[in-house]
Amino acid sequence: MKFTDKISHSNLILIFAFVIFASQILNAQNFVHSDSIKILNYFENQIPKEIFSKDFGKIEIDSWEFDKTDSGKIILSGKAFKNFLQNEEINLGIWPFDYSFENLKSLKDKFGFSGVFVTTKDQYETAIKAGFEAKNLMLNIAFDKGSEIYKDRILNFDAGIYYIDEAVNHACFGNKNKRLYEIEELIAVKNFLLENRKNSIFVSSGYKRCGHLDSLAKIVDGIMYSAYGNWYNSHFGPCVTGMNWGAKYEEQWWKGGKDQFPSWQDMKSRYGEKFFQTWINTYEISEYENHFRNAQKLNLRNIWVYGFMSNATTPAPHHSDKFPEISEAAFKSGFLKKVFTSFKIEMKKDKSKFQNSKRMKDKISNREIYKIEKIIPLSDFEIISNFTEPPEKLE
Repeated sequence: MKFTDKISHSNLILIFAFVIFASQILNAQNFVHSDSIKILNYFENQIPKEIFSKDFGKIEIDSWEFDKTDSGKIILSGKAFKNFLQNEEINLGIWPFDYSFENLKSLKDKFGFSGVFVTTKDQYETAIKAGFEAKNLMLNIAFDKGSEIYKDRILNFDAGIYYIDEAVNHACFGNKNKRLYEIEELIAVKNFLLENRKNSIFVSSGYKRCGHLDSLAKIVDGIMYSAYGNWYNSHFGPCVTGMNWGAKYEEQWWKGGKDQFPSWQDMKSRYGEKFFQTWINTYEISEYENHFRNAQKLNLRNIWVYGFMSNATTPAPHHSDKFPEISEAAFKSGFLKKVFTSFKIEMKKDKSKFQNSKRMKDKISNREIYKIEKIIPLSDFEIISNFTEPPEKLE
């Protein structure tokens, strides 16, 4: 007898029914699994990469998830840029065109500048009021021949750096209208500073690395490069220095290309740790990333931006308002940090636009099904560029 002969007709119907039912369950499971993938893909494709808030600005979205307690809600995680910030003991300073309280406050709190070059009492007091620390101010103490006004300035204004610009940077064949300092004057400034401001330093600058600059570097605590191109020894002479001390004749120094990095390298090689900071200029905006990268290679701790020029000053423009670009370039080479605020964003299902459909894949066809319900700021955090290029080896 065949096996089927032992099964009643009614039992056979039950078996067939069970097979059909099981098949439907499997199909249903496959359907749910398939649509779950579609839902996930939908959110991955439709969650915006950034959200704009009138209160917090642009918020970048990093991730999202379904709310475990509310099936009609999804949670986004994101961050918004807040400001630039000084990176430890590295300083970004500026000689600004605008000394208003509002501008200095913005330079410090928004763009990460920690130092200001000041000349007048009003500039000094405004910088302090805007939140700059005295130890990060560079005070101009230039003085006329025979004057001792620098003593009053040192005694009355506490600053980290006392500065004389290009104290011995002579021309050739005449120094008309240029104040050049005697060696005795510079030594007197240094000694007075040692007696009255033991925690402050004396700094000057120049760009022709001649014997006079070498002598200056032995007196001051810091020497800066003050040109915005490469100056090199032409080995061609003579140059009549017009100085009352040191060499009366020298080989001429000529201006070469606009890239000052070779001159920075020579400054570092000649003056070592005394070349720890330098000037860059606001009209060099397209070169800023290279400047900060090269400064990092040479282990320069401070960069000072010369911006005491209007945008119309030759060479123009001076980009005295391009602080976001300047600070971004500084950040990329580790001279500044960035501060972000983290956010939690709740998006709730909008029932007024929810389609009443039997199939989930029909429901998700409406792309306005969720709307922002809450934007919740959480905490601030800092990031620093992962600049890892090794310092330049000096000959």
